[in-house]
Amino acid sequence: MSEQVNHPAHYQKGGRECIDVMIEKFGTEAVINFCECNEFKYKWRAGLKEGNSAETDRAKAAWYRKKAEELKGNTLSSEIKLLSEEMAQQLVDTLEKANKVSQEFYDMLPAVTNRIVDMVEDELRGKMLINLRRLAESSFLTRWYWKRKVEKSKTELENILIATAKWREENLK
Repeated sequence: MSEQVNHPAHYQKGGRECIDVMIEKFGTEAVINFCECNEFKYKWRAGLKEGNSAETDRAKAAWYRKKAEELKGNTLSSEIKLLSEEMAQQLVDTLEKANKVSQEFYDMLPAVTNRIVDMVEDELRGKMLINLRRLAESSFLTRWYWKRKVEKSKTELENILIATAKWREENLK
């Protein structure tokens, strides 16, 4: 009777049991409900179906109760266990692609950083040229003011360029 109740041959196909395939197809919660309904059914009809003894029906009801309890206590882990190899491989492939993209980005980082620094340097040079033009077009007092401003800007630009070169040496080796 144990084989007829626990693992009947007519519920096996391709080395897999029907209830395990049901969990994959319908989800654990649906199969828990199915088990609870089957438990009720077998208790209800215990000994009434021709060819089935009351003892067999009660054993089947107990099996469904046990399976429902097992699934209730282990919902997430049973879902994880039933992931197909194909899904697991897809996850591995996705992680490998993500690692590859991350490496490509990391490899591009020095070039991108250099480009940004070049753009900042160009912007600073442009502002310095604008200040020089203003100086040339100004009156004497304004020229004097702008001369001091340009000297200060030039010193600041030189300091920035020195700091940039130092940063490049330290960080982009």
